[in-house]
Amino acid sequence: DHLRALVEIHEKTLIRMKQPGATDELFSQILQRLPANERDVLVLRFYSDLAMKDMATHLGLKLSATKMRLYRALEHFAVLLQADDREHAPLV
Repeated sequence: DHLRALVEIHEKTLIRMKQPGATDELFSQILQRLPANERDVLVLRFYSDLAMKDMATHLGLKLSATKMRLYRALEHFAVLLQADDREHAPLV
C-alpha cells in the first residue's frame, strides 16, 4: 500500500531528523542532490507546510500525481540519507 509506505518513510525521516548530529545542513545537502521536481515537492510539504491539495494546485498536477511525486521524493531522500549514514559510519 503506497500510503502506508509513504507514512513509514515520513516517520523514519522525522525520527532521523530528531537524532543527535542531524543537522539542517545535512538535509539541505541531500535536498540539493535530488532532481528539482522531487526537491520542490519536499520543500512545499515540509518547509512551506502546504496541504496535499494546495501542493497539487501549486504544481499544476492532479492530487494523485502529487501524492506519487511526494512518495517517490521521500523514497529517494531516504536512500540518499542512508547512503550518507553508511559513508560516515565508524569503521569497526
